[in-house]
Amino acid sequence: MPRKLGDYAKLQYDGPVGHVSDILDRDVTIESASVVQGRFGKYVMMEVVGEGGEVMPIRSTGMIIVDAIERAIEGNAFPVQARFTKDGDTYRIE
Repeated sequence: MPRKLGDYAKLQYDGPVGHVSDILDRDVTIESASVVQGRFGKYVMMEVVGEGGEVMPIRSTGMIIVDAIERAIEGNAFPVQARFTKDGDTYRIE
């Protein structure tokens, strides 16, 4: 019997995808993530677990976040803890 492609999908969402601004100033765990090449450059899709255990799909185009996620993927680091903040127009990671 052939295997199902869905068995290999890391990130699948049935509902709306949030933005990193939805989780600002909250301690979260990023369970997995992928970097996607869009029409306007790279962005990340993250599977995030909040403090209350809720699982949220989150996207971001922030260069600092994209770079950090790329490095975490290369280092096979997931899951990782994170807290995102915003300083003016720039997202920061604590």
